[in-house]
Amino acid sequence: MDIKTNYLIAITIFLLLLLTTGCSDSSSSVADSCNISLPSELAPVMFENTYFQNQDIPFEEQYTNYLEVQSIATVATSLMSTMGPLGIGSTYLMFIQSLGINPTVNGNSCNWSFTIPSGVEGGGGSINIIGNPANNGVNWEMNLQETGTSTTIPVLRGFTATDNRSGEWRMYDESSPNNPAMVYSWQIESQNVYSITVSGNNNNGLPTINYKKNGAENNLTSQQGSEEIKAYWNESTNSGWIEDEDGRRCYTNFVNSAC
Repeated sequence: MDIKTNYLIAITIFLLLLLTTGCSDSSSSVADSCNISLPSELAPVMFENTYFQNQDIPFEEQYTNYLEVQSIATVATSLMSTMGPLGIGSTYLMFIQSLGINPTVNGNSCNWSFTIPSGVEGGGGSINIIGNPANNGVNWEMNLQETGTSTTIPVLRGFTATDNRSGEWRMYDESSPNNPAMVYSWQIESQNVYSITVSGNNNNGLPTINYKKNGAENNLTSQQGSEEIKAYWNESTNSGWIEDEDGRRCYTNFVNSAC
């Protein structure tokens, strides 16, 4: 199954679980010694291009440098929207929380699991989320085991810091269980100061995107093979630049200017 198929299956499973189970009895299999909490969300920060969407700059020659920066920001937003494995991981996490499923304990590890109901593809299989304490955080595994097999298929692997201000998720396709389809990592200093890296593997053709936000200032780098494009924009001054193999090109108040 590919990423999009898995995501549609996950949505179907979620709806069926709600219909067939109703309210879960949260008193069953309570793990008193589990000191690990599930992440409230898998992607604490994401890149989005709201700033550019709020501008109304015409496609005219005097604005070409700004429009190039807008274009690379749009590509970065599109890459974020393709993070299907993270989406299905978030859906499984929602299952666990909505159904009130409690973890079992194995040593220091906590294990949340549920069986996919019959009637949908993968019915009878199971989803497992395992949390293992690590230095200042938790190492995570999210696995799918299809019915009638002993094969464990990874969905997510990762680490979250105790305060969730940093971490990494490695996301997998069933077709390539040993090589992450995409990696997402983050560092958060405050609501308006943070950084994100999203990278695809060598086989899916996706670039590596590095984004850093420091208040009104934004830096974005896109790396694909030997080709690197850098962009900077300031949301307060409406100025910035783009840099590639042809050099750096700047703009001030959206209009092309000397660098």
